[in-house]
Amino acid sequence: MSLRRALLLRLLVPVALLLILNSALAYGLTLHYANAIYDSWLYDIAHTVSLEVGEDGPEVAHTDEIEQQLKTWKTGDSDYYSITVDGRIIAGDVDLPPEPTRVEHFADDAYLYDAQRNGLDLRLMTLNVPASSEHPALVVRVAQDRRVRYQLAEEIFYAVAVPAVLLLLVAVVLIGVAIRSSLKGIDLLTVRLATHPEGKPLAIDPSALPRELRGMTSAFSGLVERNNTLLAAQRQFVANAAHQLRSPMAATQLHLDGVEHADNPADRQRSLAQLRRSVERSNRLANQLLSLARLEPGTRLPIPMTAVDLGDTTRAAGTDYVPLAINRGIDLTLDLPTEPVLIRGHALLLQEALSNLIDNAVRYHPGNGQIELGVAMHDGLAVVTVQDDGPGVDPAFATQLFTRFARSDEGRGDGAGLGLAIVREIVELHRGSVRAEPGHEGRGLCIRLAFPLV
Repeated sequence: MSLRRALLLRLLVPVALLLILNSALAYGLTLHYANAIYDSWLYDIAHTVSLEVGEDGPEVAHTDEIEQQLKTWKTGDSDYYSITVDGRIIAGDVDLPPEPTRVEHFADDAYLYDAQRNGLDLRLMTLNVPASSEHPALVVRVAQDRRVRYQLAEEIFYAVAVPAVLLLLVAVVLIGVAIRSSLKGIDLLTVRLATHPEGKPLAIDPSALPRELRGMTSAFSGLVERNNTLLAAQRQFVANAAHQLRSPMAATQLHLDGVEHADNPADRQRSLAQLRRSVERSNRLANQLLSLARLEPGTRLPIPMTAVDLGDTTRAAGTDYVPLAINRGIDLTLDLPTEPVLIRGHALLLQEALSNLIDNAVRYHPGNGQIELGVAMHDGLAVVTVQDDGPGVDPAFATQLFTRFARSDEGRGDGAGLGLAIVREIVELHRGSVRAEPGHEGRGLCIRLAFPLV
């Protein structure tokens, strides 16, 4: 159901119910007052007839004068009467319905009751006139078809209901116009969203919209802007990934051709070694791309966080690189506090981040030097440092070190510039921070990670 139809129904249904209730109340009140008026009229007629009959004294008889008096009240077949003197009916209908056991008292000398006669619903008034010196006891009964009362109530009901229906139709038109005018801003927003060009900001002036839609429009604009940013980053990531994968794939094909066309075992071994390095580089690049894809906010799965000891995690990551460091003449040292350094995180992801840092430090170190791993607590933070005495990086490039595919102008090594980007993603996932700064006495590079302590 559309919003317009829903609003129209929710506004019109209460209006229609109120009009129906008003008509029903009008009918009920009209019938109530019609009964009261006609009952009083019946009493007046009975009392008037009793006075006319009583003028004849003790010898009451049905005379032409009495009949003439009754004709002034009787207007047709819907009105009935009877006059009884000392138990003898002297005028009127002899077959009026008998009085029931329970009656409705109208006055001290009169009472009312309802009865059926020949399929008619009658309302009867009985007036008892006690005997006096001037006339004997009289009983005057007058009856009226209740349809007269119902007809009056129905006429008034229709007089109220017909304007109510017309008012409802007018309300449908006016409310429909008001809803259409009020929702014009939604139509504008829908058209703009449907025709919005990809990668462009959502240009809608909130001042032209109702106040209730301005916040939603601002939220839509922010959403579009974030989507544009994500799309641009995704396109850049795919383009860079394709570019980075092209080189190792081409090198792999080239080295494979070298193996196939080698003229002697030495050339074959050399081509095989180059092929192995090319495959290792491709595997490393593919694994890094997969790691980044898993860390993307839109595709990231829920990651269970537990208490992790950074000292144990750093020791485990550094142990894996001890053989490689020894082969290159690098002294890999570890400085840990005596007590555990606990943060809330994911042990495997943290170890992957530290492994990338240590791998970069060992891989880009010229050899015969030192790499220091340190874990400490400072100002409520757990701090991990990976510091080397290698060539370091240009300070101007240090701010770009943790962006994807970032590589210095020197282009040392065969990396794709993804390792430190993965480190940044993992650190931010753990609500931490990472920065690069010069090492001791300006030599080498120091990467500093900081996490909130448990």
